[in-house]
Amino acid sequence: MGYSDYNRQYQEFVKKESEQATLAYQFKGVIENVENNTTLKQEYNKIFDSLSDDTKRVINRWEDLKNKYQDETYRFEVRGKTIEHDMYVESLSGTKVPIIAFPKFKDWGDVVKWRFTENLPGRFPFASGVFPLRRVGEDPARMFAGEGGPERTNRRFHYLSQGLEANRLS
Repeated sequence: MGYSDYNRQYQEFVKKESEQATLAYQFKGVIENVENNTTLKQEYNKIFDSLSDDTKRVINRWEDLKNKYQDETYRFEVRGKTIEHDMYVESLSGTKVPIIAFPKFKDWGDVVKWRFTENLPGRFPFASGVFPLRRVGEDPARMFAGEGGPERTNRRFHYLSQGLEANRLS
């Protein structure tokens, strides 16, 4: 089986899971507004239980994740070092603007589809990069290769980046 087959399978999985998550969300809304809803609760449980463990985790942790990104500071760890990042910048007019803004979702299906196909930076499928946030004050040094073999180029990169604030090359 080739990569395109895996990709099609994954897209089909996401479509099925997001449709089931939408249906579960709709049942939950009805249950909250109808008395004597034993049959509805059973149907809701059946639909929710049919979701994959990953989908259930996305749904159950969604509010906590959103709140984490809406705090003043976001903390994450890279190679054993805790990094703190301010989550808001101030505009010229003094308005606090979030550095990560979430899309508006109508139900769990939208959340599941977005989390499995786009998601936040530093989270699978890494559509927005492998780090949770752009690391402030650690811009990569821009250097170009091609001056001799790989060993010589690597030595040159190390020599040119000595004493620079950047620890990464681009």
